[in-house]
Amino acid sequence: MKKIILSIAVLALALSSCEDFLTKEPPMDQSDELALSTFEGIDGATAGNYRAVISWYGASFPLTFDVMCGNGMVGPVNTGRMRQEPAWNYTSTSTMGLWSSAYSAILGCNKALTAIDEGKFTRDGVSDEQINNIKAENLFLRALAYFDLVRVYAQPYGYIKEKGLTGVEAMGVPIVLKDDLSARPSRNTVAEVYENLIIPDLVEAERLMSDSYVRAGVKDVVATVTKPVIQALMARVYLHHEDWQLAADYATKVIKNGRFRLLSGDRFVSMWDGSV
Repeated sequence: MKKIILSIAVLALALSSCEDFLTKEPPMDQSDELALSTFEGIDGATAGNYRAVISWYGASFPLTFDVMCGNGMVGPVNTGRMRQEPAWNYTSTSTMGLWSSAYSAILGCNKALTAIDEGKFTRDGVSDEQINNIKAENLFLRALAYFDLVRVYAQPYGYIKEKGLTGVEAMGVPIVLKDDLSARPSRNTVAEVYENLIIPDLVEAERLMSDSYVRAGVKDVVATVTKPVIQALMARVYLHHEDWQLAADYATKVIKNGRFRLLSGDRFVSMWDGSV
């Protein structure tokens, strides 16, 4: 009888000590607050935001602008893709996957950035530099998503500026900074997308990221966000925004970094057949 009573007591003690384990939520059912309650959680969410961006860069998106402007054409033998792009016949119910994919990535970045800014996560043994690097990654990814969106769904900044366009013709894409599925945000102008989000995000990302940062576990330094990668995108953004000197300055920073090999003009064509 004593053995039975002792066994029950031990079992009760074990159950009380394992309460956290027994009530742990499945990983896919965790709330944002729980998933982003630790630095490890925010870091993991950031890695997930990379995956969201890859979802459009790993498909046909790199060809989109060449097809839209006539530099590239759909061949007679094809899979049925890239039909809307040359016709420019996007509608509210029929568009390329970039729209949903980019805003999904933006949502993930916004959640990670909000968690970092609120500072409610546990950060035992985590330095400010580590946090700043993760924040810079999310700022870069959000800026990249908006840069791609505004180039596909709006007139070029330089064209609007040259023609003095206003109203609907000057509209870009909605700037969304909060997680609100019921919201129906209106479109911001192209200038606002560049000057209120893309450029400030990249400037802050460059300021925050340490020169030597490379995401843990990554062997190829250009596979994820590093300071030279941020500066390379800044050169492109400033070029599209017609800040000529800044575009040249940032391109020069990337060239002088030494991590990258410039491709000579006579080898440009061979780059596309995989021989370079």
